[in-house]
Amino acid sequence: MKNNNKTAMKTSLFSVCMGLSCLASVAMAQSSPDDRDFSSRVYLGAATGISYLTPDTNSTGYKVGDPVDMAGSLHLGVDFSKHWTVEAYVIDLGAAEIDQKSTGEHAGKIDYQHIGISALGYFLNNRDSGDYADGYEDEGLYRREGLSAFGRIGLGKMSNSSSLKFKQFNDIHLHVGGGLEYGWENGFAARAEVVSYDTDALQASIGVLKRFGDAEPYLEGPPVVPKALEEPPEPTNLASTRVQRQELETAPPQKARKVVRAPSKVRKVVRIRLPRLYFAVDDHKLNLLSQRKLLDLANTMKRYPRLRLEIRGFTDATANTDYNLGLSLRRAATVRKFMAAQGISPMRFTIAALSELNPIGDNSTREGRARNRRVEFRIYR
Repeated sequence: MKNNNKTAMKTSLFSVCMGLSCLASVAMAQSSPDDRDFSSRVYLGAATGISYLTPDTNSTGYKVGDPVDMAGSLHLGVDFSKHWTVEAYVIDLGAAEIDQKSTGEHAGKIDYQHIGISALGYFLNNRDSGDYADGYEDEGLYRREGLSAFGRIGLGKMSNSSSLKFKQFNDIHLHVGGGLEYGWENGFAARAEVVSYDTDALQASIGVLKRFGDAEPYLEGPPVVPKALEEPPEPTNLASTRVQRQELETAPPQKARKVVRAPSKVRKVVRIRLPRLYFAVDDHKLNLLSQRKLLDLANTMKRYPRLRLEIRGFTDATANTDYNLGLSLRRAATVRKFMAAQGISPMRFTIAALSELNPIGDNSTREGRARNRRVEFRIYR
């Protein structure tokens, strides 16, 4: 059953959500590097609230007695980019009470259930680089932390049931909505939103959700590592320049010998940028950003065939020392194998498995542990 009087409300809500998204995407500073990887995470959530249900009773002997009821929903979603999330849900919107139009007596009710899939767009967020030790202006969007505004659009299937006779039109339909979400560092988040399901069902709800896994910060090594590689000087033929002091003192000025000063030994110094690679928890796989860094390093090593490196693997301190030693070794070995695939001889590398030694971050914090799960390089001769 439908109520066409709510079409304008639905259109208005859709316009507001889309307008907010477009405005925010233009205004938001895109500060993170283009090659930053997004930590995709799965979440589960539940919500409760009130529904406003207005089945179309025109041309019938009935009217809607009480359109307001309690609603509850379950959600399963995946964050797959800085701005976008896909979410599947099931919701019980409650029931609309139906009365006799002539007498006002209660006649029955119509129940509403809904399942569907939505795309959620996150655009506005109150976190910036000042909230994190290693962050950018859009850090809150990458981590889904802090207060965010989001819009929702998707398709769903409405199911109705009643002891009264009714006819359902277009059970597959569009839904739109929007709301606010506040996320914490531990993966929990709270939501408040309003969603319009077609033209005769509206829901306002509050809920909680839990994201699983860590949102990895974007960690870049120092901009320049001051390692120098000397190239041999080009051979030169220099005339003898030894001139006796006394000859210069006694000779007439106009006949003084010309002094040819030999230039000091020329050495060409090349600055080599050595990357720092970061890894996920309990993992030794190279992410896309690390692979790009290693491709640049491989090109450098091809230009300088005398360059040899030590690959140093590290871990955080969450596991025991023996396990961390093996994990740091696997990380370093993975890097050497990748470089060999780029045509760099394994003989140009040595490997050092340093486990949780020499931390560069605080192992009691998530960000610190993320900084410690790394591979570094050192030039050796």
